Amino acid sequence: DTWRFGLDMPAKPIMIAYGWLIGILSALMGIGGGQLSNLFMTFYNRPIHQAVATSSGLGILISIPGAIGYIYAGWPHMADYPNVVAFQLPLALGYVSLLGFVLFIPTSTWMAPVGARLAHGLSKRRLEVAFGIFLLLVCARFAASLLS
Repeated sequence: DTWRFGLDMPAKPIMIAYGWLIGILSALMGIGGGQLSNLFMTFYNRPIHQAVATSSGLGILISIPGAIGYIYAGWPHMADYPNVVAFQLPLALGYVSLLGFVLFIPTSTWMAPVGARLAHGLSKRRLEVAFGIFLLLVCARFAASLLS
């Protein structure tokens, strides 16, 4: 509660810079931008429940440019792996799995209201702890990938 960048959200130019930073970092880390947006908003004095709700809506806005970037970056490399079926059309566009995309959309649509009800049913402290545990798991995943 004492970590604050400010009591109000910053002006539009700073928000644009934060948006770029959050988008780039989330794409590089392979996580949804909602996690970083949530941290950003809580650092600017937004209640965690409001930050979680807003972040879930921002996730789609962050994921579209990220997906386009992964398609663009992976497209030239698809021919380098002709024996990897999952990396070829019609199953993939660049580094984006179309099978994963097709499975992810209905699953996300089905689970988003469940997650929203769960988040709003938790107390502020429990939601903060749950979010912290999630971030620790993300960090552990990065540490494991560095070691392997």
